[in-house]
Amino acid sequence: MIGTNKMIKKIIGFFLFGLGFAALLLLGIWQVERLESKQKIIETLDEIYASDPQETPIGFLEIQMSEEAVLYGHITGAMQLDQHIFLGPKTYEGQIGYHLISPVALNSGGYVLVNYGWIEKGAEPPQPPPVAQIRLPGLLRAPDWNKFTPDNSPENNVWTKANIEEMAAYFKIGPVAPMMLYTLAPISPDIKPFTQKWYPRNKHKQYAIFWFTMALVYIGVFVMFGRRKNAQTT
Repeated sequence: MIGTNKMIKKIIGFFLFGLGFAALLLLGIWQVERLESKQKIIETLDEIYASDPQETPIGFLEIQMSEEAVLYGHITGAMQLDQHIFLGPKTYEGQIGYHLISPVALNSGGYVLVNYGWIEKGAEPPQPPPVAQIRLPGLLRAPDWNKFTPDNSPENNVWTKANIEEMAAYFKIGPVAPMMLYTLAPISPDIKPFTQKWYPRNKHKQYAIFWFTMALVYIGVFVMFGRRKNAQTT
């Protein structure tokens, strides 16, 4: 009976060890997959940044149906700067301000939310240009934020996350493209557009190394524990 209990405990111990080891291994593999995905996006960005966005028109359906994580080109439509959101706060050369976000009604139908860049705190958005249509070049991508970013408060007009669905509901517009345009066009001297090339954060190599190292440490601890138990029984 005592031998049977010991055997059951060993089986349970090996089972729990296997679960823990498998979990750490899967986390490492998942980070490797994320690393490969980010590297593909970076390679795509390097290619498209070599092109001229003014030569690549992008319409609403193209954005909707695109399987790419990023698009580089220009949209054409009517600016609606009377509807705008200040996202932030954001800093620029040590000054506090916000990112100015406003919808554009596309010629091809639908809307795209445009991030025009940094504007100083307290400044008012510029008036739309007198022309009916405007061409805005830039990078189209899904906005991102970290897990520590506070939630938006649309009822108080406080915005910390560039959440397209929430902003579209606030503007009461639709349909809205699932990507935001980060424009290169300087629509006003008071607004600093996105002149630096954007690349996604890519620390997945370090994360993968961490989880695989934890898996090895886990094995080492298990072996040491097993040896100690065997030493105590002999």
